[in-house]
Amino acid sequence: MRFWGNSQEENQITLNRLKVKLNKRKEEEICLEKNIVLTSDTRKRLAKMGVQIRNARLQRHISVEEISNKSGVSETTYYAIEKGKDTVSVGAYVAVLSVLELDEDIELIATDEEGKKKFQENTLFRRERATRKDTHNKCIKYKKEK
Repeated sequence: MRFWGNSQEENQITLNRLKVKLNKRKEEEICLEKNIVLTSDTRKRLAKMGVQIRNARLQRHISVEEISNKSGVSETTYYAIEKGKDTVSVGAYVAVLSVLELDEDIELIATDEEGKKKFQENTLFRRERATRKDTHNKCIKYKKEK
């Protein structure tokens, strides 16, 4: 039986290479199938952001082809961004926002003022442990007062 090569050994080598490629592809597909857990509120926010990105593109009279070329994402990915799909990387969203000149406030996305204040308080006003001499002296003073 001849497939691609001149001998059975060459055919076997070719089949082994195809199997390796197939296994790698299956591993890649498994890696792509992540279980991202989002609440319905978060999905609504993503969809709203997609609509806002679409409106910004239309207001600037930029075509999908043009924005995908400038941002470096495919047109399919861009359409997924407009739909608010959760499978699109954050980098793709940021690239599109940058083209639309809407990337100025990106650092505000994960701002947590209360958490930041607590962190600063804990690091700035860390209690120091008393030395043994201090605690020993207090015990002596307490005994003397009685």
